[in-house]
Amino acid sequence: MPGSCRAGIVMVVKLPSTIRSVLVQTSRQTLDAGTGRSTDFSDARENQRRRGFVPRSPACEASFGSQIAFRIVLWRMTYPKFEALKPEPKSCSKNQELAGSLMHRAVLDTEGKYVMLWTPGEEDITFEIQVATKGYVGLGFSPNGGMAGSDIVLGWVTDGGEVMVQDSYATGYSQPLKDDQQDVELLGGYQNDTHTVLRFSRPWSTCDEQDFELSSDTVRVIWAIGSEDPAGDLMRRHDHRGTKSLTLKGPQFTLPKFSEDVKHWDVLSPNVTIPNNLTTLYWCKLFKIPPITRKTHVIGYVPIVQEGNHQHVHHILFYECHLEDSARHYEKWLDVQGAQCYGANMPISWKKCTSPLVAWAIGGEGEVLPDNAGFPIGEEHGGATYFMMEIHYDNPDLKEGVVDASGIRIFHTENLREHDAGVMMVGHVVTPIQIVPPNEKWVSVGHCDSSCTNKELPGSGVQVFQGLLHAHLLGRKLLLRQIRDGKELPIQLKDENYDFNYQQTRIFKDEMTILPGDSLITECYYDASKRNTPSFGGFGTEEEMCLAFLSYYPRVNLSICASQPHIDEILDGIDVEEVKNKDRILSVLLERGYVYIICLLLHM
Repeated sequence: MPGSCRAGIVMVVKLPSTIRSVLVQTSRQTLDAGTGRSTDFSDARENQRRRGFVPRSPACEASFGSQIAFRIVLWRMTYPKFEALKPEPKSCSKNQELAGSLMHRAVLDTEGKYVMLWTPGEEDITFEIQVATKGYVGLGFSPNGGMAGSDIVLGWVTDGGEVMVQDSYATGYSQPLKDDQQDVELLGGYQNDTHTVLRFSRPWSTCDEQDFELSSDTVRVIWAIGSEDPAGDLMRRHDHRGTKSLTLKGPQFTLPKFSEDVKHWDVLSPNVTIPNNLTTLYWCKLFKIPPITRKTHVIGYVPIVQEGNHQHVHHILFYECHLEDSARHYEKWLDVQGAQCYGANMPISWKKCTSPLVAWAIGGEGEVLPDNAGFPIGEEHGGATYFMMEIHYDNPDLKEGVVDASGIRIFHTENLREHDAGVMMVGHVVTPIQIVPPNEKWVSVGHCDSSCTNKELPGSGVQVFQGLLHAHLLGRKLLLRQIRDGKELPIQLKDENYDFNYQQTRIFKDEMTILPGDSLITECYYDASKRNTPSFGGFGTEEEMCLAFLSYYPRVNLSICASQPHIDEILDGIDVEEVKNKDRILSVLLERGYVYIICLLLHM
């Protein structure tokens, strides 16, 4: 059964406000524990490396039934020294040739009036917009979803049939200005009785300060629809506008038309009433797989979000549950509506549901596995029979009467793939020890140490085919570094323009190989410059996380590989000289089931 690697100790306590303020004032000392202050992200990571990183090293946790003995593994690790990857110099690309048929499609508005198609090329990207208007249309790329600082393409078809496009930029909420350097090439267009259609291309990088550089990162696409063509240099205010976050480069999610052997299993929340006195609710519910007669692979899923509740459903996790004699522990809970996750009423056996099979977050469209891999289900076939669904609900306005039946649709088949697949979670342990001070730009770091990959991975390693980066509201830039033999490998999972409201799994163009002895470093860059109080790690939307979910094959005995600052560094940071009965306190916390208290190695 899957295990996990966790480093260090988590303080499962509510810090008094006075201690919290002291903790922030002395937070420079927590640099040694994996966080770093910076007024600019560019020097934050180097600052951490220079100061050193000394959490406890990850050890591995593997579950083998109910007869378990615990051995505490507490050794220090330092921030690994390695030769950093040197970024390739940027080049100003120019249009080379018209791309082939357009590959991807997105509806930008809620009424289906604005459709964007695009094909990413090596040097350029080709767009086609199909808009229900006989006036002008706008398509732009924004740093934050607003007009100020955005790069905008304006286009229209004159009454005489001439197709016009203009490379523009916006300085605020006013008519965009024409770029000094025109980097958009018109490829075609027309207008009929109902629609204006334009096709054009532009380089990924134009070396034009008035343009927005496009890449594999998330981009906030802004759009506008006008009812009339411009009159000379004057353009009337748009009738409709909006924004949608997308990734333009790399493979996109598409739900294929499955063959008849593929069946689906809908896992839905049982009409949960979201409280009007909580801004965040985590709700957990137990499920059992449908009857199967032979080994079965899960090959994909899509979210099912109840109409009208999109603003409330933040993420859904679907965990495997592993206990010896699982039916005795879990069958009795199947008819129960559920319980608040991690609360006092959550059954103890549910805490053994820790291996994620599905990780969906707001903005995601779903996942489809490659043709050679599938997640096994059924204990007798190397998977799980019982699962726990965790839904994170947001209710920031404390609305009354919100009832939800959202969930996921899981696709499975008896037509087996070549490899059993798994999901590995890496990064920073979810804990209040993770601290982001107010009025600062900050970096948190999570390590999956080489000792863990050495222990759990096969000699040939594992192949990662897709990944999902996850942080909360303060997240601005997330990435996963891979270190092998003291050298950093090319980064395959990153987003330098992270959007909390768009968390789509990234499909790798080339699979990422993780070998025994490799180290993985998850870095999360936060911007708390507009917050006046400290932020802490936790499950709430206003709290923070720093995680990456990696889908890979072949499946191994490893589900979590994460680190956190050691409690000694935190206590030093708030000038605590002595803790009485420290061992006893930790022992009590462990007895109460706090799974992140110490680094564990479990044996039969």
